[in-house]
Amino acid sequence: MTALPARRCCRTPPATASLAEQTLRPVAQRLVQRALESGRVRPDVRESDLPMLFLAAGALASATVPVREDLWQRYVDALLDGLLLHDADRRGGQVPAPSPVEPARGARRHPAGPLTGGGQAARNRS
Repeated sequence: MTALPARRCCRTPPATASLAEQTLRPVAQRLVQRALESGRVRPDVRESDLPMLFLAAGALASATVPVREDLWQRYVDALLDGLLLHDADRRGGQVPAPSPVEPARGARRHPAGPLTGGGQAARNRS
């Protein structure tokens, strides 16, 4: 079996990765430290959680915008609410849930079809 070639489009150039590491890591550290010191977030939250949360938020936006432009906010709120300790700090419920027909309508408009998340990887599979 032949190995697939590496996809160059998704690799971050070393200089960019280094710059991101130098600039963003201290900001992420301060942000998480302040959040932990406030006592409002779960004590297991770490700076290393932030990149994955950003990726999740981007995937949510990509998957939900074809359904309804504001729907991504509903799921990002749910994601962020999961980090908070107190109900009073949570935002959930401000954007209404999709109607039973909205996801089907959005899937028809999404270039990769339903539940794939779209993007280049989904297009490469077809």
